[in-house]
Amino acid sequence: MRQYSESWKSIINAVRNGESWSGNERNCFYLNHKGKKFIDVSHTSGLDFIDDSRAIGISDWDHDGDLDLIYRNRSAPRIRLITNEFNQSPSSILIKLEGTKCNRDGIGSRVELKFKNHTLMRSVKAGDMFLSQSTKWLHFALNSNDFPKEVLVYWNGGEREEFIGLNKKGHYLLVQGKGEAQQIHKLNNEKLINKIDQKFTKQNFSDHVYLPVRFPFPIISYRGPDASLKTIDSYDKSLILNFWDTQDKSSEEELSFLNRNSLNFKKEKIEVVSLSLDSLENAGRAYEVIDKMKYKNEWGFLNDESKKQIQNWINKLFDRHESFHVPLSLFIDSNGCCLAIFKRSMENISLSELVKFNNLSKLDQWHYAPPLKGSWFTFPPSERFVRSFVQDRQK
Repeated sequence: MRQYSESWKSIINAVRNGESWSGNERNCFYLNHKGKKFIDVSHTSGLDFIDDSRAIGISDWDHDGDLDLIYRNRSAPRIRLITNEFNQSPSSILIKLEGTKCNRDGIGSRVELKFKNHTLMRSVKAGDMFLSQSTKWLHFALNSNDFPKEVLVYWNGGEREEFIGLNKKGHYLLVQGKGEAQQIHKLNNEKLINKIDQKFTKQNFSDHVYLPVRFPFPIISYRGPDASLKTIDSYDKSLILNFWDTQDKSSEEELSFLNRNSLNFKKEKIEVVSLSLDSLENAGRAYEVIDKMKYKNEWGFLNDESKKQIQNWINKLFDRHESFHVPLSLFIDSNGCCLAIFKRSMENISLSELVKFNNLSKLDQWHYAPPLKGSWFTFPPSERFVRSFVQDRQK
């Protein structure tokens, strides 16, 4: 059992560090050839994404009569919508059942469309694929102008019912006990797609993360410019902890921004400490950058042990583990808890926004943190849970 547990832990750690569950295998798509064999059309169809996909849903999303695909991935993009734009798609009938004696969605019921020389059958299912549920609309592709001679529904429970009124392509609602199909006029496809496209083009994703709760930050030590050993273990004011490297040009740009705004930070009782990740061999270059910039904030060199502590702390916050990238800045409150993480630059973040976030109540912070609009379906975790999840500050 222990060996199994350790093996499973190794797999999880590998995935968290960027490895793929599927071994970076591309998605596959096969064409059923007359029920005799399957033909691999993955590349031809354009569906051979490198995504680490988990589930797929099938639906006539744009209401144009053919079926579209919705991928759910473990890696980004988490959701991928693939609309069917095939110009020669056959006409179709889509049927939705509404039960009155059985369950309302008609789950477990079967629909049969009888044509002159063949019969098509579909069943309403719940959870028909791995981790997914496709549409409950039943899709029947038609050959040219061939329409069913007879439409039968075998409702969940055993009742058999014949329906009339399906004499042309389109969407139909079949209500148990009515016996006559009700045609549903499709949505305006063009307006629907344009509306969705506009909605998503307005989304802006930043490189900063406002944490929904305040996470205790570990005690770290660093070497000051005078080679003295210093420790960040107590706070009498808020702190911006910045990490930089002379090998990275954007690090110097971030230093310049922090230097220009040093007086503004002090007015708001926010201290700034910039720690270089340069090795002893490159330490001279760090002194040159600081002297040339006439840097006003406190600075020093981060040691390897503290860097490892911070890396482990970040790994506990995020499921995806990434290596230490600079520039990186952390906003820490006067109680030694981290409120925000800035993965690249803080330049686009206003000082008033930081102050506002720092002064929010626990519940307001919980609602303010997500980058997208929405509602939580859970409650904020307790401080005790947070401290058990992220190792508490140790002395």
